[in-house]
Amino acid sequence: MTDDPGIVTPEGVVLQFSTAEVGSRLVAKLIDLVIQAALLAALLTASSVIGRTITPIGLAGVFLSLFVVVLGYPAAFETLWRGRTPGKAVLGLRVITVEGSPIRFRHAAIRAILGLIDFYLMSGAIAILTILFTTKHQRLGDLLAGTIVLRERTGAGQSTPATF
Repeated sequence: MTDDPGIVTPEGVVLQFSTAEVGSRLVAKLIDLVIQAALLAALLTASSVIGRTITPIGLAGVFLSLFVVVLGYPAAFETLWRGRTPGKAVLGLRVITVEGSPIRFRHAAIRAILGLIDFYLMSGAIAILTILFTTKHQRLGDLLAGTIVLRERTGAGQSTPATF
């Protein structure tokens, strides 16, 4: 558990969660990057096959492929899988709003767009620094979207009731 007071729901209930830190988020992002690279390679190969006869269509396919993989992949998965991408699912992480509700498309889209700055423009330096220096371990995309990344499961075993 973290030292912060937790998430206060609209009903006034305080929920305590363990937020995901740099290591687990970095591994989840690396898993997603491997999947994205494979998707991009497949789409670019298809674009080059189609574009051999008509160059503008092939070029449009390249730009569309980049858009779908870089921005569409995280936004679609986080929206449809209730705050998870395949990398987050493997590590037991989930994105929720700071109020504790599931994220919607607008949250996922803001996170994906700012991921361009966090991860690609600055090679992940901004993401790592903001995760390290914010109390809820939020990156720039989380801060502007109003989201946090939670750890849903840990390496510890489940607690069992005490019997006498």
